[in-house]
Amino acid sequence: MIGCEASPNYDEINSHIQAHDIELGQDPDTVFDLLGETPEQEMCVYGYEYTFETTGLNIGFRLDNDTVRRVTIRNSDDGIYGIQVGDALEDVTEVMENHGYEKDESLANRYVHKDLYFTAVSKDGLSIDQLIIEVIDDGVL
Repeated sequence: MIGCEASPNYDEINSHIQAHDIELGQDPDTVFDLLGETPEQEMCVYGYEYTFETTGLNIGFRLDNDTVRRVTIRNSDDGIYGIQVGDALEDVTEVMENHGYEKDESLANRYVHKDLYFTAVSKDGLSIDQLIIEVIDDGVL
């Protein structure tokens, strides 16, 4: 099943996540060590998550195997595929297509590649406010 074990995509995508060495598939203790804080756990639709205030990261974990399934970036220091918060939204499509993603028409600014979603969130439709990379969980999303 997709998302139950380390995905073949993890190595590929993890090399393109520039967020304090956080990677899809990591366990919570590794994330806490890398980010230097242990915030309060919050439940979410697909498991649980932690918001790391000092880095502007929100990390979602699968409930069934306690591994990172989503990384949300809210700061301009980190990025995914070289895209950063504050960048022009219009530049995202070309970058994502160059990495094998296709536009997902069901949600604005979301792209899909194998078992991954990439989303560029924009409040004004011009610049990026958040970046999200997440594993598409079998039967969940």
